[in-house]
Amino acid sequence: MTHDARIPAGRQAVSGVPGAGVPGRRSVRALMVLAGLLLVSALLALALPGSHPQLEAGLALSSEWVAVLACIAAVVLSRAHRVAPALAAGAVAATVLGDTLSVAVVLTDRSGALPFPSWPDAFYLTFYLLLVAAMSVLARRHLVAPTATVVFDVVITSFGLAALLALALTPVLDSALAGTGTTEFVLSTMYPLFDLLLVATVVAIGASDRWGGHWRLVGAALLLFAAADTLLALQLPSDDYRVGTPLDAIWIAGCLLFALWVCAITARPDAVAPPASATRAGTTLAVVSMAAALAVLVLAPIIDGSIIAVVLAMAALLATVLSVALRRGALPAVGATGRRQRTVRELRSPASHEQLVLMYQPKLRLSTGRVDGVEALVRWRHPTRGLLVPADFVPLLEEAGALRAWTSSILNVALDDAARWRQRGTPVGVAVNITAEWLQDARAVHEVLPALGLRSLPPSTLTLEITEQSLVADPEAAWRRIEPLRAAGVRISLDDFGTGYNSLSALHDFPVDEVKIDRSFVETVGGDARARALVKSTIALAEELGSETVAEGVETEEQRRLLAEMGCTYAQGFLISEPVPAERIDDLLASPGTPTTPL
Repeated sequence: MTHDARIPAGRQAVSGVPGAGVPGRRSVRALMVLAGLLLVSALLALALPGSHPQLEAGLALSSEWVAVLACIAAVVLSRAHRVAPALAAGAVAATVLGDTLSVAVVLTDRSGALPFPSWPDAFYLTFYLLLVAAMSVLARRHLVAPTATVVFDVVITSFGLAALLALALTPVLDSALAGTGTTEFVLSTMYPLFDLLLVATVVAIGASDRWGGHWRLVGAALLLFAAADTLLALQLPSDDYRVGTPLDAIWIAGCLLFALWVCAITARPDAVAPPASATRAGTTLAVVSMAAALAVLVLAPIIDGSIIAVVLAMAALLATVLSVALRRGALPAVGATGRRQRTVRELRSPASHEQLVLMYQPKLRLSTGRVDGVEALVRWRHPTRGLLVPADFVPLLEEAGALRAWTSSILNVALDDAARWRQRGTPVGVAVNITAEWLQDARAVHEVLPALGLRSLPPSTLTLEITEQSLVADPEAAWRRIEPLRAAGVRISLDDFGTGYNSLSALHDFPVDEVKIDRSFVETVGGDARARALVKSTIALAEELGSETVAEGVETEEQRRLLAEMGCTYAQGFLISEPVPAERIDDLLASPGTPTTPL
């Protein structure tokens, strides 16, 4: 069993529309470019002398409707996970419909003012409902329990931005507190409040989820909407809003950012942002929000700001103090103890199965110098802690009661990759480490052969690596479950041979196809005569029993040469190749390799 930390980045999907979809993607990009040009044209029209509301409104609405067409095209071209993009596209269409009705109402009204509330508000509310639904679907695929620091970042962001909003809306708030204009206050502040609440939600999702890069587009769009909605709330009481002002450009820019988001999540449905970058983005916004809260406390007495703004700013600062205490370890009950419990909860979540990453370490057949087998090595792409090696999370899998489920998921992913390699004309055997808990689950073991058949893989494609410890609890029962698999052609490998007290007994009692010589013997085979004798005798013993041998941890040319001279079947280690993503295996298999040249 190989445990290493020197590994390259995991797999990433590069496009939601392969090959034939590229021209369609270009059309989507062309539509978004056209939408941007129309927005620029609308801004230029604003600079023209005189009043041209019809021209300005026409250019602005054209920009938005072209963006809607781009969203629809992106959803149609998407071949996977269409629900969330369709909901998001519907949200964009809803707000554009609202804008279209608003312009129609304003241009047909003699006063040129926008009635409030009006029918367009129904479409704007629909926008928020569809957007929340789209965000929920996206987040549910990969979201895990947020860390305590992420929770505090969300709280700080919420209170800080709300304080800034309350300060900006001081006239409206004062009017409401005085008992006048209450209905108008509720309706006019509802939109910026929704925007800021969704910004805080994006902070949580972006820091706890793998979609960090895409969420930034949503966050930026919502901030633009919040700014525009706040300005509108200030203008409504005095009926100052008119179509064809820079305020409209802010909404349109936000709408185009939402459209870009839709295109992004359809073009790269499984794109993975570096986990740490998403967390940093959330923390950065929290710092900005804290600075905004401080500014509110300073400015409120000067400009006679609302008491509500002051209270919200103080709440943001209190959350900041608690967050700093947590980060510095002043809250050990929440920090140190909670981290282990949180990790256990994350491992129990079905979402964690979608975050596992398989790397593959090639096995070089020493007699031919070619790679004809790989071992699957699991990593966990944690949303906030990065790519974790087994030592960082496997001990907690047992505590989480998730060992069996994870082993089954690893097995299925490995078989999927093996099927793809076979379809590409490069069939290769894959070895998977299995646990004692998985061996005790008769149903899981019985699902192996159907899983192979479903993928049209011969049973010999799969090698199950078991350790001596896996057989300790009930060796006879474990072997009864494995024996039918071996009889069908699945290969069985005895892992870490030589490290247990009953290794010879295991070889005697359980016929295996392969014996893996532990790296602790291999690393000293060149300079330790006793280790060399043990390795040589193990190879000879396995050969007598009809088993092949795999030497783990081969890192020098001398080790490879000695093992080849002893008759070892396979060599595995950094001399051959470090663990690589599934996409790299095709290249390694295509490399002829030689006994003297590492791949």
